[in-house]
Amino acid sequence: MSLSITTVGAFLFAMAEQYWLAALGRFLVGGGGAFCFLSCMRVASRWFPPHRMALVTGVLVTMGMLGGLVAQAPFAMLTDLVGGFRHALYLDAFLGLVIIFAVFFIVQDRPPDAHEEAHHEHRQLQALGVWGCIKMASLNPQNWLGGLYTALMNLPVFILGGLWGVLYLTDVHHLTEDEAHFAATIFFLGVIAGSLLFGWFSDHIERRVMPMVIGSIFSLIVIGVLMFVPNLPTSAVIVLFTLIGFATSSQVLTYPTIAELNPIYLTSTAVSIDSLCIMASGFIVPPLFGWLMEHAGAHEMVDGMSVYTAQSYNLAMLLIPVSFLVALGVAFLIRETYCRAQA
Repeated sequence: MSLSITTVGAFLFAMAEQYWLAALGRFLVGGGGAFCFLSCMRVASRWFPPHRMALVTGVLVTMGMLGGLVAQAPFAMLTDLVGGFRHALYLDAFLGLVIIFAVFFIVQDRPPDAHEEAHHEHRQLQALGVWGCIKMASLNPQNWLGGLYTALMNLPVFILGGLWGVLYLTDVHHLTEDEAHFAATIFFLGVIAGSLLFGWFSDHIERRVMPMVIGSIFSLIVIGVLMFVPNLPTSAVIVLFTLIGFATSSQVLTYPTIAELNPIYLTSTAVSIDSLCIMASGFIVPPLFGWLMEHAGAHEMVDGMSVYTAQSYNLAMLLIPVSFLVALGVAFLIRETYCRAQA
């Protein structure tokens, strides 16, 4: 269902000639994509034991970040190759159709010998009802703490991995546009590598909170060097961009932590709070960053577009180290599960 909605949205956006149709396509893509990760987490929690869930979550996030990776330079190359963004989006939507069939015929909800467990979970969910499940998950403060940590650590994905990253690198660190796009692309490689490593490390030491703390501190150090050390060479800026993606991927550990802090039949509902916090930050942070850029200092209009000063970027970029600092404090409030189900 999730992928079908997203694929329809991609087709609509690709063919849109009117604004309302393009907006509808984007809305469907966002709506469908909003709960695809929850489905993957729910299936994974049935096939893998809790002490492997951090690494499994890292693999899931890695697959998700491949989308962010492909959406940078590779998608631009594809657009040039096929003669425009519409043709590239049609190919993207067609790929969605292929994956729909693959999921339908290959993916199984649970292991074949788990019928009794499925019956028990079904009884529990029927007894609670929809609103009972939502209320139970919403009243667990640990779910919101995990969601807040994830949202705070995920800010660079929205800011540096999205619109502002390339502009920041070209206007402040004076990279060429090709170098800036390359840095934005390997930013996602850092996230991919970090998701797998943090997941493995957490499972290996049987701790969730300590790797979150390490990720927050490492992120603070890296962003501090990027923002406050002057005259960095291009290679150093690109490496730092990669390290930011790597360090902030400690956010993947909140998903298994939340799953372990809730009854197994509430896994998807509880983890959805984590996703809700991420999506809320994605709705709030980019406009807030833009507003800070507009009000941070002098900028001029060139060909109808705002050109900002390094001062504007540096002030708006303070959002990121502040968020890492708050995330560090939040990490200490999250209950350690020792990689075992606590509910």
